[in-house]
Amino acid sequence: MKNIILSNKNKVPALGFGTYMLYGENCTNAVIEAIKLGYRLIDTAVAYKNEEFIGTAIDYCIKNNIVKREELFINTKLCHHEPIGYQNTIKSFRESMKRLKVEYLDSYLIHWPNATKDGSWKQLNKETWEAMEELYKQGLIKNIGVSNFEIHHLEELLKTAKISPVLNQLNLSPVWQQKQLVDFCRKHGIQPIAWQTIVTDEWAKSTLLPIACKHSRSIPQICLRYGLEKGWGVLAKTDVKDYMLENMAIFDFKLNDDELAKIDSLNSYPANHVCQPDALYGILEYVEKTTAKTLIDEVKFKLFNVVPFFKVKYIYRDINLYQIKYYLFNFLLVWRNKFKSKENSMCYLLGFIPLIKIKRKIDSTGPKFIPEYNIEKLCRM
Repeated sequence: MKNIILSNKNKVPALGFGTYMLYGENCTNAVIEAIKLGYRLIDTAVAYKNEEFIGTAIDYCIKNNIVKREELFINTKLCHHEPIGYQNTIKSFRESMKRLKVEYLDSYLIHWPNATKDGSWKQLNKETWEAMEELYKQGLIKNIGVSNFEIHHLEELLKTAKISPVLNQLNLSPVWQQKQLVDFCRKHGIQPIAWQTIVTDEWAKSTLLPIACKHSRSIPQICLRYGLEKGWGVLAKTDVKDYMLENMAIFDFKLNDDELAKIDSLNSYPANHVCQPDALYGILEYVEKTTAKTLIDEVKFKLFNVVPFFKVKYIYRDINLYQIKYYLFNFLLVWRNKFKSKENSMCYLLGFIPLIKIKRKIDSTGPKFIPEYNIEKLCRM
């Protein structure tokens, strides 16, 4: 496995095994298989809710002499769904170590930049980073970094950081290259690590497929190889052994200048990929704003068209899947429905008196965030 030399002279594998959306026994088995095949960078996060299953896999592989601990590069990320700061960072780190069953981490990242509507994110990032620096000095973390940080987040962090971040895990792919951000990272000795590298957009296949055919490779292999040649580290996830092997077979060929230029041109159409919005739940908020506007954010229903008596809010589950509950006086369940496209819905008062009939349609034509794991079979056809 090829390594990348970081600005602190440490090494990180150029290709890592991603675990987002892998859970339970399936996650454990996938990580064990990946390690057996030669993957050494295992990437996870508190928010993925699978650290415990990955820890079981790591423990199994070490105890059965499949790999030595020092040969692995274990990375996890501080949860962005909870308030962060100095004390919470220390607490979250210890809990991650316990779940992963390791005595140190090879890298620890701030998952999202503590983004807030006011300016408090600057202080939160500062406090969080101070805790990570302390853990680094104690030898509990070999490398500290960030994830999904934009230029202005990095600029603020670098003003107070005593130890500069060496990693920034980003949404990077042939169609979402973030050139200015990548250049900024390189200027400051921060290594970009790409997630969502594999392109799933149909419109891009007309460019990628001829290149893949020329090299007798798949489109995912071309995407991963492109990331390497742009100087990114790349992550790839799958629970299929054949795909694990395929993802690893990217070090024995190169893309020529003409092919790189053609793939570079795909960056002119990034609309189907998620930028890094300045919000705590960046991806979810972006998807909701761009794909769910034709649903309803909040609706007040009125009895006899005069007295408001309950509200409706949608609960986000997936781009095309919503679960909606209607309550009377905020405590009585009136109606519940799941739907994927459009459906006529009858609401009932007290469960038996027809009150209102509504028709909804979800607009699924807007930008989408589609994890590679869900579509890998399609894009490898």
